[in-house]
Amino acid sequence: SKSRYGIFGYIDQDGDWVCPSLTKEIWSQCQVAGKDIVFPHDKWKGLWGKALAERRTLRSNETFQVPEGHIPITNALDVPIIHQGEIIGNFLVGNKEGRYDQWDQDQMETIAAYVAPILHARLQRDRHQQEQEKTERLLQQAQKMEAIGTLAGGIAHDFNNILSAIIGYAELARMRISSDSEIKDDLKEVLTAAGRAKSLVRQILAFSRQTQEERIPVQISLIAKEALKLLRSSLPTTIDIRQKIQSHS
Repeated sequence: SKSRYGIFGYIDQDGDWVCPSLTKEIWSQCQVAGKDIVFPHDKWKGLWGKALAERRTLRSNETFQVPEGHIPITNALDVPIIHQGEIIGNFLVGNKEGRYDQWDQDQMETIAAYVAPILHARLQRDRHQQEQEKTERLLQQAQKMEAIGTLAGGIAHDFNNILSAIIGYAELARMRISSDSEIKDDLKEVLTAAGRAKSLVRQILAFSRQTQEERIPVQISLIAKEALKLLRSSLPTTIDIRQKIQSHS
């Protein structure tokens, strides 16, 4: 049709219009800020946007109003590519010497009808490949998490054995000292810390799915206060911690 400019676009799986093929002059000469080859559905406008929305061929032989920096468009013809009632892309040509007429439209619609099944097959193949790649990534992530869980479970079991020795000897030491010994309070702190460590081990084993954990209601305020107590020892004395925790039964 002796058009100076031409664009081919397709509708991707997100419903956006993608233009992978266009006359080189369009990209090199067009100075519109932030230009892109992907147009979200809510950005469809102009002749091509209307043709896509209405699923019909449109042509205009009047000079277009275009954004600042855009190459001038004196006339245009847009033909949707439709496969089994679904619009999957379009051809847009512009700046013909003379006017676009019915012959131009018929020629472009014939080309679009020929291309439709080919484009549909290509899009289906690409979408299948994307889904396959997504599934493979999810499988790889699941395998990584399984490996991390297995490693964490092994470490937790070994750590649990060490904790059992610490707790056992601490209990024996408490039994052997007098009730007024200063060491008694120190041993109490050792057993408290060991208890926290055992709780952490249970969480690690739950993460690695090597134990069955029962979900029960807890007092969040107690956990928060315990966390603040641990945090206090690691902060400078110039920092003041003010807590306002309300517990609801």
